[in-house]
Amino acid sequence: MLIDVARYSEAELLGLANTIGAVFLLYQTKTRQQLADRLRKLPGVINEMPEEKQKPFLTWMANVIAGKLPAGSGDLAVWIDKDKKGATMMGLEKVLDDIKQEGKLEGKREGMLEGKREGKREGKREGQNEEREKIARNLLRLGLASDMIARATGLPADRVDSMRS
Repeated sequence: MLIDVARYSEAELLGLANTIGAVFLLYQTKTRQQLADRLRKLPGVINEMPEEKQKPFLTWMANVIAGKLPAGSGDLAVWIDKDKKGATMMGLEKVLDDIKQEGKLEGKREGMLEGKREGKREGKREGQNEEREKIARNLLRLGLASDMIARATGLPADRVDSMRS
């Protein structure tokens, strides 16, 4: 039987309170934030599943999610062990914390890269301005007119005039 997973809403999938609904819910996830939100809603669904379905589902979920977590997160299956009281929630909280931490690190990396790019652009602009002024000083020593120097270097005419004085 062919099932169109995208056709179901989040509420419908949570309402199923079964393994298939939970799997479909996770497969529909498109963003890190959406995954975190949906994982927070799953403990209630998992607790409504028959006991014999909970452990296989949690193991599957651990394997799927562990592949998406940052390196060094450890074995998620150990964190999600239904035999321990409250471990399901603890495991999901660990997943959410790792997702949040990875998002912060990714944002920090992107910010640092953008800062480096902006610094290089600024340095290049400053270097170009210094080079133009150096050329303008040389042309001034040769006695060229300010308007010609301004056109040749791209410096504003008033800047060339101030350099002349």
